[in-house]
Amino acid sequence: MTYDHFMNSLFYVCVDILRWGAKHLGMTYEELNIWVFVVIHPALTLTLAVLCVYLWRKSAHNVHIQ
Repeated sequence: MTYDHFMNSLFYVCVDILRWGAKHLGMTYEELNIWVFVVIHPALTLTLAVLCVYLWRKSAHNVHIQ
């Protein structure tokens, strides 16, 4: 299997998963795609980044106290 064939196969598996999810959620493929990649993923990424910075600063602060 070539790299191109693998990537195309993976892409269509992901599309099938989104279509299946959209069907079960009563949405269109496009709506679910927007929710996942424009709303949920960026929000989750931003939340985790803020949490990492918070924990890093808290950890650095605790090291200086001891």
